[in-house]
Amino acid sequence: MRSTSLSNANDYCVSDRTLAAYFETDWSDFFQHKPESLAERPRSLTSSMSSNSSVKAANAILSAIEDYQVRPKSLLEIGPGLGRTLYELCVNLQDIEKVKVFEPSPIFFDHLLRILHGNVKNVPVIKNAQELFYVPFNCRKIVNIFSASSIDLVNSEMKRADLAAYDLVLCLNVLDQCGSPMQLLKDLKNSVRTGGLLCVSCTYQWPSKHLNVGESTIEDLCQCFGSSWEIVDEVELDYSLRLNHRCRYVFDSHLVIVKKLSIQNATSAQ
Repeated sequence: MRSTSLSNANDYCVSDRTLAAYFETDWSDFFQHKPESLAERPRSLTSSMSSNSSVKAANAILSAIEDYQVRPKSLLEIGPGLGRTLYELCVNLQDIEKVKVFEPSPIFFDHLLRILHGNVKNVPVIKNAQELFYVPFNCRKIVNIFSASSIDLVNSEMKRADLAAYDLVLCLNVLDQCGSPMQLLKDLKNSVRTGGLLCVSCTYQWPSKHLNVGESTIEDLCQCFGSSWEIVDEVELDYSLRLNHRCRYVFDSHLVIVKKLSIQNATSAQ
């Protein structure tokens, strides 16, 4: 596995508490045991640390791959966060030979890299509104899965010079967190091989702190694909992050999966 750190960008508001929330929602089933401070809480709190949304996204993508008989050998993901969706895909897609990942956040990049190398022994968990604590994390199975794939992990935004053709391209909940969403979507389209799948999701929030001045936003992802694309599926996913032990941040994400058609197939579809 290769890793490259190129980013001098801001860290996309990833605080220590945000990092803990993402570890809980994506990887709590890999916590080795629940410490006393967790076990003492009401079951309604301790049993709902994970929202499983990353796994649900992966399952929707896997269903589309099966239904459309796509056998991806190469995969590109932009903004994997802590990598749970990527993990689920690598578990189930045995033909994957090449994986390229761009993670702009230095904090997410660093912790994903440590997960891939098995260098995470304890991870942060939210204790209350002020405190965090650490729980043991078993990443042996994760390392074994990722080591079977040739992963190139880069701490940077994807540049146009990085464009290449992939069988499966993912960009989940990133478009409305970047400066130029329309340009990113265009680059994503150009990164998909004919016959391949593009899986992109968005919450349509468009915070001004991320969006460049004068940039256009997207009202509906399904309207962004012309006759050279076939909409395979669209799914509404609810994401949930704990801010403290009794408060959650919940948002809905629109996942669209499209297949890139050949020129001949696109003409026939018209």
